[in-house]
Amino acid sequence: LKIPPKRVVPTKAVTKRDGRDVVFVFDEGIVRLTPVTVKGEYGGGLEIENNLPEKTKLVLDPSENLVDGKKVKEKK
Repeated sequence: LKIPPKRVVPTKAVTKRDGRDVVFVFDEGIVRLTPVTVKGEYGGGLEIENNLPEKTKLVLDPSENLVDGKKVKEKK
């Protein structure tokens, strides 16, 4: 029996928009608002049900004024 890997994201990456849990995915200089379903805390982060690809870049601590489609620069 194979158990699928858990998808765990940093707690600071998950925020609320219109009452829903969301993350902002960094996609080549543009952020994409992506709804997620939080299953619970896991290993210092939050386990989500959504199928975000591995190595997906997320915005940590998104501000209240961050919106879908906004152009941003990645901090290195």
